Amino acid sequence: MKMELRKKRNSRLFSRVQLNENHQQMEMNLSRKNQKLHQIKVKCSLKKNYCRRKKSLPLR
Repeated sequence: MKMELRKKRNSRLFSRVQLNENHQQMEMNLSRKNQKLHQIKVKCSLKKNYCRRKKSLPLR
């Protein structure tokens, strides 16, 4: 009886740990994606600024 209870408790703990690990992995993946997106955004904004500068140069 006690053994079975212990097993149940252990399995519950185990599943919780697994869930937590999965969650951490997901968060890491998300952060990686966000970093990539951010890099792309920065590149774009840099390009835009460069373009604006180029366009605004002859006006001055």
